[in-house]
Amino acid sequence: MTADSRNPKGSLAAFVAISDAMVDALQQAAHQIGARTPLILVGLPGTGKTALSELIHERSGLRGQLVSCMPGQLEPDQHRTAIFGEQGSVPDRLEQDRGLLEQARGGTLVLEDFELFRTSTQRLVLDAVGRAGCPPAHSRRQDAVPRLIIHLPDTPDVLVASGVLTEAVRLRLGYGVVRLPTLDERREDIPALACGFLARCSTETEVPGPDRLDPRAIDVLQVALWPGNLWQLRLVIREAYLRAEGMPLLRVEHLSDLVRLSVRFERRGSLAGNARAIRLALELTHGRPREAARLLGTARSTIYRYKTDGLAEGAAPSASRGAMDQPDKLQARTP
Repeated sequence: MTADSRNPKGSLAAFVAISDAMVDALQQAAHQIGARTPLILVGLPGTGKTALSELIHERSGLRGQLVSCMPGQLEPDQHRTAIFGEQGSVPDRLEQDRGLLEQARGGTLVLEDFELFRTSTQRLVLDAVGRAGCPPAHSRRQDAVPRLIIHLPDTPDVLVASGVLTEAVRLRLGYGVVRLPTLDERREDIPALACGFLARCSTETEVPGPDRLDPRAIDVLQVALWPGNLWQLRLVIREAYLRAEGMPLLRVEHLSDLVRLSVRFERRGSLAGNARAIRLALELTHGRPREAARLLGTARSTIYRYKTDGLAEGAAPSASRGAMDQPDKLQARTP
C-alpha cells in the first residue's frame, strides 16, 4: 500500500511508504503541513529528515524560502548576529548580513542537528520565533515569521534525560514531533527505494548501466544491515550500478561485498552459527557458492566444505521475509 492510498490528502505521496512505520510517520507529518508552530523531526542520520523538511515547506503554501542551518555554519561568538543579522544595515545588504530569521522571512527555517547548537543559541531562536509568532489580534506580523523545523536524533524527552538538552529548551520546543523510522524498521520499503535509487544512477553518474534489479539482489538488500539508512542504500546502489559496467540487470555479485548480513561467517565462530550464516547466504544466492562466499566474506572452499559435510543443508529462512523476521532461526553472532 502506498502513502497516497492511506493518506487521504495524498500530500506526501512522493515518499515511498509501504511499511506501517513509514505510513504512520507521513500521516503525522501531513497533519503538520499547514501549521505555523515549530515541528520536530526525530530520526537517525539518513532517515530522510532533510527531504521531508523540504517537502513540508513545498506543500505548506508559505511564500518565503526555505533556509537550512547547521551548527558548524555559525561563527563562534557571532550567533546573535547570524540569527538576527547586522543591526542598522541598509535594506539591500548582502544575504549573509540579513540573519537567518530574515532570510527565512515568511518561509521555513530548518535547524539541523539542533542538539549541537549552543544552549544560548537554542533559546535565542526559540524565544525569537515564539515572540514573533504571537502578535496582537488582526496583526500581519505573523506572516513574516518563519516556520521552524528542528532536526533531532531522538525525542526531546530522551535528550533531556541524557543531558543533551536542557529542560528550559525542551519546554520551548513544544510537542509537534514526527519520528522517522530507520531502514531496518521499514524493510518492506527497500525494493521500491532501491529501484528509485537505481533509476537516478544514469543521471547521477552519466554512464550507462542496469535499469533493473535481479530479484535475488533485492532479497539480499532486504536482509542486509543498514546503519546508514537511506544514504547508505543509495550509495550501495550507485556503486553496484557502476560495477555492472553497462549490463541490463544489477545482480548479487555487483553488491555482495558492499553489504553486511544480519548474520555472518566467523573464522573462530561456532560451527552451528557459521552453518546458519552459510545456509542464509546460499538461500539468498539460490545456491551459488561463489556469490554466497562474497556475501559472507569467506572463501568458496569454505562454502563447499560446509556443503560437503552436510552442515549447510536444511531449510533456510525465507529471503523475502528477511532474517529479522525469524530471530529464533538465526542465532549466529551479529556484527
